[in-house]
Amino acid sequence: MNKQTLTFKTVGSCQLQADVYGAGQAARPAILWLHGGALISGSRQRIAPDELRAYIERGFVVVSIDYRLAPETQLDGIIEDLRDAWRWLRGCGADLCRIDRDRI
Repeated sequence: MNKQTLTFKTVGSCQLQADVYGAGQAARPAILWLHGGALISGSRQRIAPDELRAYIERGFVVVSIDYRLAPETQLDGIIEDLRDAWRWLRGCGADLCRIDRDRI
C-alpha cells in the first residue's frame, strides 16, 4: 500500500504528521482517521492493516494523523490539533492528498 507522510502542523519543535494512503490521480473521498488511546497514548501508525485495506478498496483516501498527547498537552491543545488537521485536510492537504474536500 502506498503511503506518503506529510507534516500538517508544527508546534515548537514538535512536527505533527499525517500518513496518507490510497491517493491517486483523481480526487477521491477521504477518511480522517484518529487513533485511540484515551488521549494519553497511541499513534497514527496503529491503523489495522485489514481496516486500512477495506477503506482503500472502497475508494477512499485514508489520512491517519498524530496529535499531541496528555498529560503534556492539555485538552484544549489536543482539540486544537484535531481542528488544525481538519482545516489542513480541507485546505492545502486536499490538493496534496488528491481528495475531494467536500467528501471527508
